Amino acid sequence: MKFTLLYINTIQFGYHIDGYKHCQYLKQDFYITYICFDYGYPKIKETGIEVIYVPWDGSYVSKGINFIKTCLNIIKSEKIDFVFAVYFPLVSLFKVLSPNKNIILDIRTGSINLSRKNRIITNNLIRYESFFFRKISVISESLALKLKLKMKNVFILPLGSDILSTQNKSFKSLKLFYIGTLDGRNIHQSILGLKLFLDKFNANNINLCYDIVGYGTEACENIINKAIEDTGLQNKVVFHGRKTHGESQYFFDNCNVGVSYIPITEYYDCQPPTKTYEYINAGMVCIATQTQENKKIINADNGVLCKDTPEAFCGALVEISNNLTKWDSQLIRNTQSNSTWANIALNLKNYILKSNQRS
Repeated sequence: MKFTLLYINTIQFGYHIDGYKHCQYLKQDFYITYICFDYGYPKIKETGIEVIYVPWDGSYVSKGINFIKTCLNIIKSEKIDFVFAVYFPLVSLFKVLSPNKNIILDIRTGSINLSRKNRIITNNLIRYESFFFRKISVISESLALKLKLKMKNVFILPLGSDILSTQNKSFKSLKLFYIGTLDGRNIHQSILGLKLFLDKFNANNINLCYDIVGYGTEACENIINKAIEDTGLQNKVVFHGRKTHGESQYFFDNCNVGVSYIPITEYYDCQPPTKTYEYINAGMVCIATQTQENKKIINADNGVLCKDTPEAFCGALVEISNNLTKWDSQLIRNTQSNSTWANIALNLKNYILKSNQRS
């Protein structure tokens, strides 16, 4: 028997990797309706998943009211067995105004606002609204503790990755790769670190290149382009800008060093980075900054941890290059063999099915 599942996410379907992968795998066991805003992006279709789009029109308040009303109308339908709601402000209204008790609150992130005051306000709101739910899934234990959630109600629903490449990499040269958002990530520091390595430590003249795929504000992208120009690394570092999933496949197949460069701040510290899993499951050795969550993933067989400075990034390159014969793609993949989206979705399915009328 297949149950019906309403998956609520304000992010348009297909543009939030967690929700997209959850639904992709859960559709084998549930009839899924996914409700989201229509941001005007190209619509991604997935067989077996009904997507309901709420127009992104009007003021912020009117958009929010329209979204909540649309969700409540569907939740109140007798044909919905389970509701999985990714947190957004006022999500607690679903518990107050809906007769459906099988509602799971999912928390994918705490606040990453640069303002400490705004972070405190937002995180306190998330914590307050969580009190309305008996079933809460959270992206990491460290985030649950930071938000001071009732741990007896918490299920850890981590990030993961599909096996994005089965190519076993050669480590005779170093082919660095960064993919992801650029805003607030200080990726230019990794370029400066690469320059330090090439100038001071690349005595063996190891062939090296660095591909950067992602997007950010114009100012952020300008900083990256300026770093490439100022270091004179135009022949080694290429900033590609935004790429589709299909266009990015080349880099997962051909690069052998993944860069998971995340500033070490209290607001990023609890956020598991998707890219770290993606690199490792693609058989790439990973250079990762020492955030709390990266420390749980990186070990001596799959990568090197470093501080968030050019000098530390340079040191990580030295460590990797000093023993190139050490690295083995299959061994790297094996270190995170349980972190595939298929395994994560299986655990989520079991958790949803255990949800009951006391939720």
